[in-house]
Amino acid sequence: MLILCTGEDSYRSLARARELESAFRMKFDMSGNFVTRVSSGKDGVEELLSLLSSASLFSPRRFFRSSDLVSSCPQIKRKALLQALSRDSDMTIVVSVESKPIKKSELDAFAALPNFHRYDYPELSHAEFLTWARGFAAAAGIQDTSAVTRIAERVNDNTWDFVQEFDKWRAGGILEKTEASVSIYDVTDRFLEGRRDRWSKLRLFDDASSVLSSALYLARSYVHVQSGDRNGIHPFVAGKLSKLPKEKAGLQYARLATAFLWSRTGIADAEESLTSLS
Repeated sequence: MLILCTGEDSYRSLARARELESAFRMKFDMSGNFVTRVSSGKDGVEELLSLLSSASLFSPRRFFRSSDLVSSCPQIKRKALLQALSRDSDMTIVVSVESKPIKKSELDAFAALPNFHRYDYPELSHAEFLTWARGFAAAAGIQDTSAVTRIAERVNDNTWDFVQEFDKWRAGGILEKTEASVSIYDVTDRFLEGRRDRWSKLRLFDDASSVLSSALYLARSYVHVQSGDRNGIHPFVAGKLSKLPKEKAGLQYARLATAFLWSRTGIADAEESLTSLS
């Protein structure tokens, strides 16, 4: 059995993989002796092929967990992996969290396997994110929807950030008013997108130099994402950047690099350099 957890929302994908592993342990393997963590990517393909070629002497059921097995599987190894996964599909479970895009032809080949399942977790709209956040809190025994909403509003619909801020709050942290809390990412996004309120948000954050450095990093990541290279870029960030107009990637990076250079060489201070983004 092959189960893929896919989509831009890597937190929910990983959470599903954990749930599947926990369910297997509870039902078949309380000791965890037959749950195996496999390397990710190409190395994981080789490792998994080796593991699947040898039968377990002590348990008829086995559970393997990895990441990016399908998206990183070399074409020369695809047939062997498909054949290995086809054997004993009821007793062997392989779960892979796929953070990279999968080509349709590759996905179709693996989807034809017996007992194939896919859980897709795309980036949530704001309304969907609020619903998810309230459900997450309710599952943790928290019914204070006002506090949950305030946390959700300040993390830009990022599930990873929400969980982190939620845990801080549960541990006794104090929630500041959203209006008084502005992150560097709030300001950077507004400058990259040319939004009208970018200067008012910058005054609240009051660190033009950090905003410019962050904007340059995101613009550089923007160019990489648009060229198909997401290595080293958080899946949430990559998904967000991929939605910006592709034809502006090079120009945006050039403008930000120029502004950054001005601020570092004394041609203009950081705030003056940011005017080039207007």
